[in-house]
Amino acid sequence: MAKFSAIAVPIEVAIALLALFKIGGGDGGFAEVVTQQPAVPIGFAVAVGAVISTWVTGAALVGDVTRFASRGRDVIISCFVGFVVGAGVFETIATISAMSVGNSNFVLVMQGLGLLAPAAVMLVLALWNTADNNLYSASLAFTNASNTLGLRVGKPVWTMISIVIAVLVAFAGLAAQFLVFLNVIAVVAPPFAGVLIAHFWILARRRTGDQLLESAPTVRIEALAAWVVAAVLAKYTDVLLTDAIEGLVYGFVCYAVLGWAVAALRRSTQVAVVADAREGDVR
Repeated sequence: MAKFSAIAVPIEVAIALLALFKIGGGDGGFAEVVTQQPAVPIGFAVAVGAVISTWVTGAALVGDVTRFASRGRDVIISCFVGFVVGAGVFETIATISAMSVGNSNFVLVMQGLGLLAPAAVMLVLALWNTADNNLYSASLAFTNASNTLGLRVGKPVWTMISIVIAVLVAFAGLAAQFLVFLNVIAVVAPPFAGVLIAHFWILARRRTGDQLLESAPTVRIEALAAWVVAAVLAKYTDVLLTDAIEGLVYGFVCYAVLGWAVAALRRSTQVAVVADAREGDVR
């Protein structure tokens, strides 16, 4: 993935900048883009939810790759450059291009800019670059889940299964319902991110990575419970701007409270067991 990205990303950046140059040098330039009005506008909350659900999924999966980093600061730098700078620039150029042509279809947008040939290159590279990361994360998740259940299924098998699932989803036409999918992700994924943040920054902030791995159970029931409760609350309450933000906050609060309560219960149980053992020794 690293070698392919080293080749693909510079080409993608060059094509994106070429599209931006074509828009700026065309009739009306960027001023015409700013005045564009969508044919079917969506609400601000829906737009925020779609953006958050797109980013939070990548943020939740970024650990699959950054776990190979040699230093902690490398994780922070790579995430900032990749997400904030890289994805931010690409999405800004994509938005400007779509507004300029008046269509969100990538091929039609590039065709409207007179860049159909570069579009073909961009499409292959972008899809390949995205697919290999998604397949890697999906196969890793399936492998870990199967190992937890005691099913020894190799990662190559899960990679093929992930490909089959993706193909079936494509043939079923579900890609046309992408906004609906993002709305579902906006409810499900942010609570998961909130649980992770609460665990590493609240409940386990004084523990090292080695200590966390040594003491980690197979399944944290309290984490799963907090995730489900937070997703339900995000779906059926209207407290903050959008479901995605609500889910993130709910996940953080629910797991911080449940995790603290469970940890306190375990400590009290351990103290009681030690006390009973000492009392037995005295007798």
